[in-house]
Amino acid sequence: MNRLLQWILSLSLGVSIGIGTYVWLVADPLFVGVIVLFWTLGTGFSIDYLVPQTGRSDDWETARWSGAAGGLMALAATLGISPTLPISADLRLALGLFVVGSWLTAVNVGLALGLEAGAREWIGGGR
Repeated sequence: MNRLLQWILSLSLGVSIGIGTYVWLVADPLFVGVIVLFWTLGTGFSIDYLVPQTGRSDDWETARWSGAAGGLMALAATLGISPTLPISADLRLALGLFVVGSWLTAVNVGLALGLEAGAREWIGGGR
C-alpha cells in the first residue's frame, strides 16, 4: 500500500474515533487527542508491521503470545473497565477505546522493535 494513503487512512480512522468520542462520549480535548494519536499510530503501524507478519500459525510457541496479547487487551477493556465501576456508560466506552488504541499501538511498537533488532542481528551476523 502507498505510504501516503496508508497514513491518510490511519489518520482518518483516528480522527473519526476521536470526533465520535468527543461528541457522544467524553468532551475532553486532551483525552480525545491521545485517543486520536493512539488509533492513528496503531492503525498505521498495523499496516506496516502487523498485517504482513500475521497469518495462520499452528505452532503453540507463536500462537500463545498472539492469544495472550489479545486476551489481556480484552480483559483490560471489558472487565478492567467493568459495569461495576461507578462511572457512566459513556466514560466506560471511551476508556475502552483508549485501552484498545493504546494496546494496538504498543503491540506494533513492540513488533517493530523486534523486527528491527532481528534485522540488525541478521545483517551484523552476515559479516
